[in-house]
Order: sequence, then C-alpha cells, then structure tokens
Amino acid sequence: MNNVVTMVEEFYDDDNIICQLETMSSSIQLKLEQERKTLKGQVYDLERKVKIFRKKLVAAESTLLAKGSELIALKSNLRELEELREMKEVLILLSQFMDIDRKEKQTTVILKMQVAQLADMELLYKEGQALRKRYFNTLEGGKDIFKYKSYVFDL
Repeated sequence: MNNVVTMVEEFYDDDNIICQLETMSSSIQLKLEQERKTLKGQVYDLERKVKIFRKKLVAAESTLLAKGSELIALKSNLRELEELREMKEVLILLSQFMDIDRKEKQTTVILKMQVAQLADMELLYKEGQALRKRYFNTLEGGKDIFKYKSYVFDL
C-alpha cells in the first residue's frame, strides 16, 4: 500500500508538476506574446525613425549637392571677378600710359610751336637789326652831307 500511496503521491506530484508546468508555460507564452507585441511596437517605431532619418539624409544630400553647385558657381564668379580686377588694373595702367603719351604729344606740339615762334622772333630781330644799321648808316651819311655842306658854306 505504501507503494500505491507513493505512486498516487507521485502521480499527484506529477500531475501537480504538469499543472504547474502548464501554468508556467501559459504564463511564459503570455509574457512572450506581450514581449513580442512590445518588441513589434519598438521595431515599428525604430523602422519609422529609420525612414525619417533616411528622408533627412536624402534632404541633406540634396542640400549638400546644391551647396556644392553653389560653391562651384561662387568659385567661378571669384575667378571671373579676379580676372576683371586684373583687367581693370591693366586698363588703369594703359589709361595712364595713354595719358602720358598724350601729354608728351601736347608737349611736343607746344615745343615745336615755341621753336617756330623763336625762329620768327629771331628773324624779326635780325630784320630789325638790319633796319637799325641801315637807319644808322643813313643818319651817319646825312651827317656827313651836313658837315660837307657846312664846310662848303664856311668857306
């Protein structure tokens, strides 16, 4: 009988263990279901965040490409501006050289006019000198005539 009791007890213990195991199994399954639902929610949230970050990444990449294009355009404009500045400097120097050349031509014209005026004045001076000499000689000749006439009259 002892054996039967032990068997019953064992059966009862086995049945109790089975019940407990079933309870634990269903409890674990519930927990697993809850954990699965929680994880599904987290995965969904993470996937949504990944999509948002991908959209932001695409927007950032397009902004970066646009900024790259702007940078290229700005570099081109900078080179063009530097070339224009160099051209401006060259034009200023050219203008200064042309101004100097024009002034030299004006000075040359003025000097030629002064040389011509000096030659005219020298010619006039020589003509005046010749006239003065002739008048002087004429006056001296007239004095001699007066001296001769007065000498003739004195006699």
